[in-house]
Amino acid sequence: MKAVGDEEIVSVESLTALTDLESLADGRERLKGYSQEDLLQEAVAFSGKRYFRSENRTAMLYID
Repeated sequence: MKAVGDEEIVSVESLTALTDLESLADGRERLKGYSQEDLLQEAVAFSGKRYFRSENRTAMLYID
């Protein structure tokens, strides 16, 4: 797993009102949102290794 630190975001796309898809400079994708249920529903469309993290009230799912 890669270190979290300051991640460079290349692009952001809104998947739903509560979930965004962010493409990171290192090639990973990150789903980010306030609803864990919504985040998991959107994650079904992606394949690869998954890593979860949360910060404050935001859930994040990294996909390698």
